[in-house]
Amino acid sequence: MGEDKQIYLVRHGESEGNAGLPSEDHTKIPLTATGMEQAKMVPDQLPWAPQLIVVSPFLRARQTAQPTIERYPDVPVEVWPEVCEFTYLAPDSCRGTTSAERRPRVDAYWALNDPYHYDGEGAESFDALTSRAKQAVKHIQDCPQIRIVIFSHAQFIRILKDVLANPTDTVETRMARFRSLPRIQNCEGALLTVPN
Repeated sequence: MGEDKQIYLVRHGESEGNAGLPSEDHTKIPLTATGMEQAKMVPDQLPWAPQLIVVSPFLRARQTAQPTIERYPDVPVEVWPEVCEFTYLAPDSCRGTTSAERRPRVDAYWALNDPYHYDGEGAESFDALTSRAKQAVKHIQDCPQIRIVIFSHAQFIRILKDVLANPTDTVETRMARFRSLPRIQNCEGALLTVPN
């Protein structure tokens, strides 16, 4: 057993989707000018110099990570697909829509409270999200580095924190409380320990 890992989770800065603009591809939503300014502040809020920078493959997370990558040019950077955002609505059905337009479908999804519900091609179930969070924990534990910064997304950060805090809970219990978990603001960070 090695040393416990220290991870600092960072939600991406304000994106065009957060600002209420329509989006075509959920993986390629860029930051707004405000989000770019928020990202510039991240290196100064880190609790320590990172030994590894991990980034979601989604554009808004990669853009948020860029100022930190530039601050620490000698630190390795890895893209981990498992830390991307939770896509629970079929992407093709959301093209060209705003968050306000999707709100009724979002509310219906969470009211269903079915962790195995699959909305369509390109979507994932809440059970799959939970499995992905557990996969990320294992990936963190397998890293040789101790201090890791992860640039990710609000819902993924919430599920990762919940998996670490309540590792033995069922997926049904986890989904039932998920929407009541604390909200995470753009570029907010969370320092956590991942036991080895």
